Amino acid sequence: MPTALLPHRGGPPGNASWEMGAFQGHHCQRQVCSNPIDKEEVTVNVLDFAMKIELQGKAYYESMAASAGVPGLKTIFTELAADEQKHYDVLRGLKEGETWGMADSRAVEHARSVFTELLQDRNAVAGLQEALDAYRLALKVEAESVKMYEDMAKKEEDPVIVQLYLTIANEEKKHYNIVENVCDFVMRPKYYLEWREFSNLDEL
Repeated sequence: MPTALLPHRGGPPGNASWEMGAFQGHHCQRQVCSNPIDKEEVTVNVLDFAMKIELQGKAYYESMAASAGVPGLKTIFTELAADEQKHYDVLRGLKEGETWGMADSRAVEHARSVFTELLQDRNAVAGLQEALDAYRLALKVEAESVKMYEDMAKKEEDPVIVQLYLTIANEEKKHYNIVENVCDFVMRPKYYLEWREFSNLDEL
């Protein structure tokens, strides 16, 4: 598991943060596993930990949305918060022995649409540089979250649960992609040309 991360002091109002460095939407299809889950076979403490991280991520993105002075960024962070709530709900259901089903995230599609509008008014993000530390923390934590879920998948023997962990890891990769583009745009709005696919997380 990733190591603990102290509360971030330079973030958005509310000082929400993750306790640790943790943490393609193409169509809104549901991925469903029909095999029943025996909750006695699930490592409850691992699920509890992942659920806690998802709630912390949701709170952090909600705080970022509340402090965003640009409507487009507020929309992006609000959708990321909703994704984290979705992950929490699925993990909670798994813990309670439910079968899992999760709609693919469309956050990347929506973020690309927002960026198309932002590129028409680059001055809209002027003055947001002071929020870069908060955005960079989100970037770091998303990368850690991907690694966390991939590690959980490697240690899990139940293929149904492995599929869930890898599905969430893939969505966290999308989140990384989104936040990376936000960081690049806010840092260099005049030189940002187009949406970039996420970096190789193995290099982080």
